Amino acid sequence: MSTAHPAKFGEAVLEATGSQPELPPALAALAGRDEYVTVLPNDLASLREFVTTRCSH
Repeated sequence: MSTAHPAKFGEAVLEATGSQPELPPALAALAGRDEYVTVLPNDLASLREFVTTRCSH
């Protein structure tokens, strides 16, 4: 079993401890990347179609 890195919840850690946790290199590398979002209707058929058309078998 593992736990989330404190940096994932930086604001909560800062509020609780008074210090800001340092981001691990792998997490810091994600910070500047582009983010892509696709809005789907709230139904299983739409989700299934979205996943199957974008995933190769």
